[in-house]
Amino acid sequence: NYDDIKIGMVLAYKKEGVLITHRVVGIDKKNDSYVFKTKGDNNLEPDNYDIFQNEVVGIVIYNIKYLGYPTV
Repeated sequence: NYDDIKIGMVLAYKKEGVLITHRVVGIDKKNDSYVFKTKGDNNLEPDNYDIFQNEVVGIVIYNIKYLGYPTV
């Protein structure tokens, strides 16, 4: 439910075939469709693109520290 997504939550979304997880810093609703603005926690500036609701895969509700390191 897109109404449940709030600023500060972490979204998982696909952009150009790549799965990205960034924090929501802005939400806009245009013509009954949500548009999200995101920013990576280690980035100084928000992303220079919008996330449309059809690109959202889900929200991150749990994080296991260092789990991604073996893939790097």
